[in-house]
Amino acid sequence: MGNVSLPLDYVVIDFETTGFNPYNDKIIQVAAVKYRNHELVDQFVSYVNPERPIPDRITSLTGITNYRVSDAPTIEEVLPLFLAFLHTNVIVAHNASFDMRFLKSNVNMLGLLEPKNKVIDTVFLAKKYMKHAPNHKLETLKRMLGIRLSSHNAFDDCITCAAVYQKCAAIEEEGKRKVNKAMLDETAVYEAVKEILACNKRNVEWLRCMNVGSYLDIKAFYPVMRLKVKGRKKYVLTEILEEDVKEICTSLKCEPALKSEVGNTRIMLNSLEDVMKLESYILEQYDFVLQALHDYKENEMNADEKLKEYLNIMV
Repeated sequence: MGNVSLPLDYVVIDFETTGFNPYNDKIIQVAAVKYRNHELVDQFVSYVNPERPIPDRITSLTGITNYRVSDAPTIEEVLPLFLAFLHTNVIVAHNASFDMRFLKSNVNMLGLLEPKNKVIDTVFLAKKYMKHAPNHKLETLKRMLGIRLSSHNAFDDCITCAAVYQKCAAIEEEGKRKVNKAMLDETAVYEAVKEILACNKRNVEWLRCMNVGSYLDIKAFYPVMRLKVKGRKKYVLTEILEEDVKEICTSLKCEPALKSEVGNTRIMLNSLEDVMKLESYILEQYDFVLQALHDYKENEMNADEKLKEYLNIMV
């Protein structure tokens, strides 16, 4: 999965079956629970008539009886609706290979299109982010998370699986936040600004940085932005008024600049992610400065000499 964040939107699935063989055994219950921004928004749950007796051991395990599925729809009726509910959403499942084998086996049996959804297995996530667990069975993780739901019920198992997924996602995000905060130094900020400009096809030939007292000035001959990332408070100094900062990003906090500082407002920085949120501001400032640089080159007699001297500044 690399460093890509775990999706906030997904569908958790679970099947109860008559056994472990996806070709010989049958699905007796399906559940799919849809999440948006980690919030449950919809669900699809159905018993499935396997058109054969359910083994006693499966009834003991799941509580699903022959009587309960006797009036349930068959897989031919359920599966198209299930696939429509899945649509193109990311699929999350615990021991996902089991559910996906049954899903694909039944899709192929019915001559339906095989789903191409991205699949995330919470077993692998739990092994990565919940290493202190004695094992990574769903039942064990459920107890660790203090979840009071039945086991081997497709819907309840989906809810438990979602809780495991969200726990792992929270641990991942916290780890990233700590790394980002630790990396919020002058070099990292300069490289982040440079990346923003390069990704937006701006010429970074003129980009330089230099320390002015306790501040870092990022320049393109003329100042683009002034930051302070040393010390307790980390921020960008800007001429923008406090009430206008929300137009850049609603999640950024700000406070008035000191009278001794150049600018009206401090936009507070807690991580490199906050620097990336300033993309529109950085691009606007850089474009303005490049135009001023162009005018300087056109109108100043000794511009070439001054610019050559500027370009010799160490990056």
